[in-house]
Amino acid sequence: MEINRLSDVVKSWLYEAGEMVLEALNAPLKADEKSSRKDIVTNVDKEIEQFFVSKIIEQFPEDRIIGEEGASRNHDNDTQRTWLIDPIDGTLNFYKQKDYFCLMIAIEQEQGDSLGFIYELMRDEMLWGGPKVGVYLNDKRVSMVVDQPLRDGLININSGMVINNRYNAQQIIKQSLGIRMVGCAGIAIKEVVLGKQVAYMSYLQPWDYAAGRILAESVGIVVAAIDEEQLTLTKRQVVVFATPATYQEIRKIKEL
Repeated sequence: MEINRLSDVVKSWLYEAGEMVLEALNAPLKADEKSSRKDIVTNVDKEIEQFFVSKIIEQFPEDRIIGEEGASRNHDNDTQRTWLIDPIDGTLNFYKQKDYFCLMIAIEQEQGDSLGFIYELMRDEMLWGGPKVGVYLNDKRVSMVVDQPLRDGLININSGMVINNRYNAQQIIKQSLGIRMVGCAGIAIKEVVLGKQVAYMSYLQPWDYAAGRILAESVGIVVAAIDEEQLTLTKRQVVVFATPATYQEIRKIKEL
């Protein structure tokens, strides 16, 4: 499928899923713990992931699928396209606040055809695009990043990293204009892509950052593991999204 047509199809799925989420918010939510009381999954996470999986299988049955809530398909296939799904990113926010969450889909393809989608439903803001088509907030083209240094910008760092001063996080904060926390990777990445913040650093699974990575790199944001290992689809890593200047400063500070 041609890349612009594929973009339109996926956006239509996200808008349809958004309507499902809004309807679900009118009923009691059911939540189960995963790894801890702070790591939960709701009935809506599962329903939305299955909705996306069914859409993908219907149109692209040979494609590889990786989903946060257990969806896994065609891992051994020699396919050129992989879908990464985070049905509700910021699930704890979704469950407790009914806000500050998003829906994310990444399509990893060869030859620069990858696409990322971050849909912040409660603000009706869709950040989408890729290296070939550009990046858009709804219908407005997003400009290439302004390369601001750490001292001139706000940053977002995982709260646990700050409390335990992992990677010298407290010193990184002191060198910046200030810290903001939202508890949703997709929204935090969106702020960096839109130039509202200069960095985001957190412990992330592949589905947490895949869509954001495609979008961020398309506008000149550096996306890298803090330990400079290669990013992989197989494990949780500490990932940094930052302007080039800020990324270099974070690298230096975290070694102090």
